[in-house]
Amino acid sequence: MRFIEDMSPNERKKYFENRRIQIEKQQEQQAINDTAEEARYRCEQTVIIRSNGVVVSHADTKREFTVKKYTTAGNTHIQVCMVDNIINIKPETIKDAAQLLIDLDNVKSSNVLVSLDNSTGMIYKILNHKDIVLKWGEFKNSLFDKYKFIRAEANRQKLHDFVDMAENMIKSHDLLLQDLKTKLFFDLFFDKYLITKQDLFQPYSRVFYSQLFEGVKIIMNFTQEVLRESPDMFMVKKHSVIDKKKLDLYRIIEMYDNKFKPQIKYGFSEYDYKVIENTVYSTGKNYWIEQSDVSILERVKNNIDVLTDYKLKKIEL
Repeated sequence: MRFIEDMSPNERKKYFENRRIQIEKQQEQQAINDTAEEARYRCEQTVIIRSNGVVVSHADTKREFTVKKYTTAGNTHIQVCMVDNIINIKPETIKDAAQLLIDLDNVKSSNVLVSLDNSTGMIYKILNHKDIVLKWGEFKNSLFDKYKFIRAEANRQKLHDFVDMAENMIKSHDLLLQDLKTKLFFDLFFDKYLITKQDLFQPYSRVFYSQLFEGVKIIMNFTQEVLRESPDMFMVKKHSVIDKKKLDLYRIIEMYDNKFKPQIKYGFSEYDYKVIENTVYSTGKNYWIEQSDVSILERVKNNIDVLTDYKLKKIEL
């Protein structure tokens, strides 16, 4: 251990700056712990992909999150920590690739501190973006160390391509924010109920990203119906319709012809995307989402489809 008096002026400056940052983070975390309301959630997701009616992959994912909500200077902040992330996937040949994505999710979601948009309840800003970037750097180094045995040039290139893609996304605040919003937990949890009790059942639009056609945005228009309510809770059913005017169908057809038609042989038929959501909210002093059941079906009729079943449930702390 070096004493401060043995350090150069630049080293001392860096040391005290790092200490200042560390103390500020400790104080901020203590403020969160002292004033925050807390919740814990478990989420279970099943994704099945079928090609020409035959199941080609099946993935079950279980995740657990803790959430802390607090207000500072009139702004609502929320800390989300993913404490468990488990996947079981078939076929076994894609298990390593899936685990790599799980590890990347751990970097992005294990500790996220965000501020909210005061009109929508959606995430406005990732407050600890720099910490996530630092964690990514540590993970990237461990990843290269783990796969240093790779000799084949093509496989080394695939690893570098993956790292470059992940790094570009994580180092960009806006791209990382966009990525978090595609995760179903973040999509369901962050909503208007977090910042107001008024006008919760208005129609709205939401962006989804295709699981079949990479990079394609799907705009879904939602209406809401209250199915059941009491002094302590209310249940909402959300109906969706795809906004076909904003759908890039030509791009979907082109990608289908390049990606799926060589294996399936059949030509493009008809594209569809459906979302069904039933969500229960508690209505105490502060609203919480209590549970949610979501089904998403994306398909090219008779040719290929992806079925996602997602269940979220609030559990004991």
